[in-house]
Amino acid sequence: MAKPLVSVIVPAYAHAQFIGDAIRSVVNQTFAGWELIVVNDGSPDDTCGVVKPFLSDPRIQYFEQKNQGQSAARNFGISLAQGEFIHLLDDDDWLPPDALEWQVEFLTKNREFSAIVGSTNYIDENGKYLSASSISDGTISFHDLFSGNAFDSPGQALFRHDSLKTIGGFNANLRGVDDYDFMFRFTRAFKVKKVNRVCLNYRCHSGNASRNKALMLSGGLAIAYKHLEYIEDIQLRNVLRANVIKTLSHYAGRDIIKEYIANPFSFNSIKALMIYLRCVPFVTAAKEILKLAFYSFRANVFSFVRKTHKAI
Repeated sequence: MAKPLVSVIVPAYAHAQFIGDAIRSVVNQTFAGWELIVVNDGSPDDTCGVVKPFLSDPRIQYFEQKNQGQSAARNFGISLAQGEFIHLLDDDDWLPPDALEWQVEFLTKNREFSAIVGSTNYIDENGKYLSASSISDGTISFHDLFSGNAFDSPGQALFRHDSLKTIGGFNANLRGVDDYDFMFRFTRAFKVKKVNRVCLNYRCHSGNASRNKALMLSGGLAIAYKHLEYIEDIQLRNVLRANVIKTLSHYAGRDIIKEYIANPFSFNSIKALMIYLRCVPFVTAAKEILKLAFYSFRANVFSFVRKTHKAI
């Protein structure tokens, strides 16, 4: 078998109901020069049973390890990869048929870039289309990441294998914000292109790691503050610090506050709110809380008026 040009790495954990779709989406690619490496990260479900029928294809390999986290599974897969390019596909997502073809074509023609990022379709648990993301054509810089992570999943990108090796892959000690840290380190070392062309179907469901907004907020700020140390200009550092606080508090804070308003006596909602208040400046938090409380009150009033009007 010829050496593959692309190695697709799928870390697998507790998504046996979805991983078949992920594997089939690779098998159905219009680009044929790939290998698929599935790393079972100690999954408690029947991931092995779902993957086994696909192993008749010699391009697909399956490995198991004790549970060490998604980053460790990705790193293990990367260490086994033979391809010049690496695609990191999560086990609950799937690729459009032409994803690898156009991304390989771009990196082959544009040697100055070490990664190409595309846009996303959001799908529900059953694979039904929900909405689409839209990104502007251009580049993703180190500084851009202080306005939030540039994309939803590493599965939107194709990376050069040697570039991943240079930065040492993912930090396996991080949970929930490992992608964010990875992109900070990658963009500090290499050029990344972004194109508004769909390359991933991102599945939205209750098990998404990004649903833990308190972890995303506290961990995201900690990662951003660590990488701010590489900014020597004090004035620019302060601007970027303000940007990341504003972006992450908006991204995570609204959901945390909404959850607390809906369940004010829930231990988890109280805990998440305390994390939010500890991470975000008082004025920022107060504005967000008052704004959402007002919207919630107004919605309740409108609902009451409608019900009263119908009763009359």
